[in-house]
Amino acid sequence: MPLFEAGRVITDPLRIALVVLLLILALGATAELLNDLEEKSEIAGTVPSASPDSTGLIGRGWSEKLSVQAGSFRVWLSLENRSEGDVSDARVVDFRAPGFRKTGDCWVQGVPACREGENSPSQESGIIIPSGRIATLWAALEPVSSSGRFTLASRFRWRDSANRSHQDAVSIGPIQVTGLSGLWPVRLMKSVYTSLQSLALPIVALVLGWLFQRHSTKMADDIKKRDDRAASNRKLQEERKAQFHETWREMLSKNFEYSQKYYLPIMSALSDIERRCGDCEGPLWDSRKSAYYWLILLRRMRVLFLGGGGVFFKNIRGELLVRECWLFARDQIYRNLGGREKVQSLTILVEPFETLPEFVKRYDDATNPEMAEGLWRFEVALQAWAAAETYGSTMIALQVLNYVLVFEANRVLEWWYYPDSWSAPEDVEGARTLGDRLRQESEKFGPGTLQARTLAIADSLEAYLKQIGRTLARTSKEAADSEGGQGR
Repeated sequence: MPLFEAGRVITDPLRIALVVLLLILALGATAELLNDLEEKSEIAGTVPSASPDSTGLIGRGWSEKLSVQAGSFRVWLSLENRSEGDVSDARVVDFRAPGFRKTGDCWVQGVPACREGENSPSQESGIIIPSGRIATLWAALEPVSSSGRFTLASRFRWRDSANRSHQDAVSIGPIQVTGLSGLWPVRLMKSVYTSLQSLALPIVALVLGWLFQRHSTKMADDIKKRDDRAASNRKLQEERKAQFHETWREMLSKNFEYSQKYYLPIMSALSDIERRCGDCEGPLWDSRKSAYYWLILLRRMRVLFLGGGGVFFKNIRGELLVRECWLFARDQIYRNLGGREKVQSLTILVEPFETLPEFVKRYDDATNPEMAEGLWRFEVALQAWAAAETYGSTMIALQVLNYVLVFEANRVLEWWYYPDSWSAPEDVEGARTLGDRLRQESEKFGPGTLQARTLAIADSLEAYLKQIGRTLARTSKEAADSEGGQGR
């Protein structure tokens, strides 16, 4: 029986099934061959990736191969000094290689350490790179995943000629891992086997469907569509649930890390300022101590934004409110205490965890006249600013910032603490009075930028408190239900 007959349309289901089978096998073989050609063209060259800055220390990374099956291969990182001065303490601080294992002797503490042309790691803890020169490091990787496309990422830091610390990142890839299954003859055989295996049942179903087609009904089609929709919805819900749990796990660990490294020290500095620097005519006011408290706050906020990149809360309104409060307070500090450059030059003189006695002793023993004069001028300017109208609004904005930090740092521990012990509704009422005080302070300024910014903070605080109020109401209800259940 010929497969095709001239002048006739094929209506025999068996012949249709055979034609479809042949077409699928032909298309599958062609697709695999084209895929192999595409992979070969990808192997033809490497594409280095560079950090975005055009000045300073420029990082570039590249790989010996962009497609691997097995065995080790080299990756390189080059650091080019495009600044006008020498760069010191240049080092790679992190190198992430998902899908690969770090192999060989050129890895030290998880980062490449072999200099170009050398096969043993350098003993230098930090590299000095003169202006216009390039330092290149390399190490070896080998794949641990059977297949996939992976991008490598590395982070490096350095100090410029002014001893300022910088950091940047560079990526390499993506790198294709094919393994033995990536060979096109193997893939072709697997494709043929899979096609035959998966098409056996559809072909039988097609013949049976032709025989019993007259007995099918619209109800069966509707049931199938309904089941497909239900299965699709279940799959989507499971994917969203898995994504939620993964995000929660990652952000919970980040919250613990940030609370310990950044939030708690900043809360301590804010509390000291509120307690000791609120009234310039009060019994606790001391110009030198007040200068220390303000500088230590500026220093710790600088550490947060340079080291952590900002705050990360469970509530984006809280993140925006903290940013809004700090920008307002920082602008007032710069405007009233000598300008941005002078304040920053004093800020870097203070260590993030330097105590008050250490600061006072270093201040008294200062051998640098410019530093001593700068600190003295800072004290004088602080004394004058403390009597100005903008000082009160700045203090309130910092109190709002402190409230949000305390609440959000403990918010993720809602299920660790007893449901009603991590916060209370009266705390919300106390924070709401801060918004009322900001509105009163704004009336002193009259129409203009200062009034607009203080009112904006008050409005943002009101919206934030409404949102967290619903959370507190829910946890209070759960606490009451829990106590009622224990009583029964």
